Amino acid sequence: MRDERLTPEQNWNYWAYTAEGTFFIASSAFWEPGTIIPSYLSGLTSSPVLLGLGPAIKNAGWLMPQLLVAGMIEGRPHSKQVVVVAAAIGRLAFILMPVLMLAGGMDPGVKVALFLALYTIFSFAEGVTGVPWTEMLGRAIPARWRGRLQGNMQSIAGLTSLAAGIVVRTLLANQTYRYPTNYAILFAIGGILLLGSGTMMVLVREPAGRVTRPRVRLIDNLRSIPGRVRANPAFGRLLAARLLAASPSLVLPYFVLYGQQALGLGPVWIGNSVMAQMLGTVVFGQIWGRTSVRHGYQPLVKAACAAGFLIPAWTIVAAAANALSATRFLAPFLFLLTYLTVGAYYSSLWVGFTNYLLEIVPEPERPLYIGILSTAAGPMAFLSAPGGLLVSLIGFLPTFLLASVGSLVAVAVAAKLPSERTLARLAMETGPG
Repeated sequence: MRDERLTPEQNWNYWAYTAEGTFFIASSAFWEPGTIIPSYLSGLTSSPVLLGLGPAIKNAGWLMPQLLVAGMIEGRPHSKQVVVVAAAIGRLAFILMPVLMLAGGMDPGVKVALFLALYTIFSFAEGVTGVPWTEMLGRAIPARWRGRLQGNMQSIAGLTSLAAGIVVRTLLANQTYRYPTNYAILFAIGGILLLGSGTMMVLVREPAGRVTRPRVRLIDNLRSIPGRVRANPAFGRLLAARLLAASPSLVLPYFVLYGQQALGLGPVWIGNSVMAQMLGTVVFGQIWGRTSVRHGYQPLVKAACAAGFLIPAWTIVAAAANALSATRFLAPFLFLLTYLTVGAYYSSLWVGFTNYLLEIVPEPERPLYIGILSTAAGPMAFLSAPGGLLVSLIGFLPTFLLASVGSLVAVAVAAKLPSERTLARLAMETGPG
């Protein structure tokens, strides 16, 4: 089947969305929450729980506001204003972070608290944009073009981020720019790229959505969740797979600490890890984009769950190699495969789950279903906190093993998801009702 052609309006939005996402993803290479943020905070605190809060805050901020926001925008034909205002607030908070890093004469505990407070504002502001951004994407870009768009977005940004990894590695190893100046420079560059992202979102031309029912109160939306899960088995299974697919959140902040403490990797390997993650984003962004065009989004959901299992598995293999003198030289390179897989994991998680959901629910109810899926996964973002406690109690490797078990269960659940294209054909054959 030949691809449907984009209208001039859709083509404009295709490239505006591509540029917006490229700026945002490239920005994140300079403040990556699983490597750079814990590395920065380790200069201020030794608490494993505090060091693990970066990914937890990012994921919780992104996921938890979305059901509330879904109720706010449901029934509205336009939602771009919500995206623009929330993005502006978040970027203002982010720009203050490098200023805080350079502030002298401040108690380290106070600086940690203020840094995490600003990062929380930024993360939750991004979470407010999540539902309207995704819902706008569903209206602005046809289904067969969305996977390609998001794959290109990640690949272009990933190539830029490979260069960012060189900058990160150089700054952290350079004796000219010492702590915390080196980290402040990284966050300042990230802030500039975030401003580019916000500018491109302003340029998106939002098509009007269909309004088929009045807005519903949040409490009524919450009460409707069990019935919606029962009425749409594919959504119920997708929801279960999404919760289990969050298992890597238990350990993501602790790989860089394990690399430093157990494998003896120096600061240059933080930059190498960022580069490996971005390389995974580049390579697999293209793979997922092409896969979605040919086979739909169900295979990407399965791939995300499988990648979640491989993330801790690679570090466990690196530890085994490090234990033997004959294979010790392989350990750093096996460790980098962890971050290569993190890039594949995040790209398939985003493209796969988001677009599969958009195709299995009615268009007018998309904001609500996006909100349900994201908010349900929100508490999983705090897995890094108990993960830090587990690391303190039982050590790194047993904790990594627990995370891999959760991802294996996710693989089993996702394996039974029906293809969204099969569901669409069945709906056309049976007709409404």
